[in-house]
Amino acid sequence: MEPNGAVCRYDAGMSYGDHLDLPLMGTANGAIRTDISATVFLSDSADYEGGELVFASDYGTHRVRGKAGEAVLYPASTLHRVEPVLRGTRLVAITWIQSLVRDAAKRKIVFDLAQVATALDATGTNDEHARCLRQSQFNLLRMWAEQ
Repeated sequence: MEPNGAVCRYDAGMSYGDHLDLPLMGTANGAIRTDISATVFLSDSADYEGGELVFASDYGTHRVRGKAGEAVLYPASTLHRVEPVLRGTRLVAITWIQSLVRDAAKRKIVFDLAQVATALDATGTNDEHARCLRQSQFNLLRMWAEQ
């Protein structure tokens, strides 16, 4: 499969307006479905002003300026933008991830079950409810995962 991603440079005055990522990236021989977008910050947020990655989720609007090496992941179907860079240079690497679970609503169910099971595991009680949640999470993955 061919690589799917790019390094993007934004100097002072540059931005990228509201947009959605394409549903498929790559070529006919190496295309992937873009379920999740990933932005990896290559320059430190102290090296530039502005340039926030802005996107909305079920939990509100997010404005992200990461430190070098940090990454942010969000659904590729999310409307997002890069605010104008006011000073310095913003360098990021962008790529996309194809989930084994195609449907976003099903991915959320599996994620939510994993979050609750992990929280129960952290209590150290070896709880039967955590095992039941984990079993449901794994069985749903078996039913919904595509290969």
